[in-house]
Amino acid sequence: MAHEPILIAIESFLAETGMGVSYFGEKSVRNSKLVRRLRSGRPIQSDTEVRVRAFMTDEMAKWKAAKRLLRKSRDADLPQVASAHS
Repeated sequence: MAHEPILIAIESFLAETGMGVSYFGEKSVRNSKLVRRLRSGRPIQSDTEVRVRAFMTDEMAKWKAAKRLLRKSRDADLPQVASAHS
């Protein structure tokens, strides 16, 4: 993701996580209009881009960890089916 143009990276992140655009902007750089402005062609300052990429990296790690925990929790709740070969 590091060399990917920032808007493409953001769009990919939003699609994968389901996070809303305003929420993303607010949480990443305290600017709820960030994504809309980038979509309209406005440039991004390099320090802002660094903060956005760091936010996406951190949040994606948290999101993937939560997904793994949820999957484990669901698997633990499923009844065990006896093997046909037992």
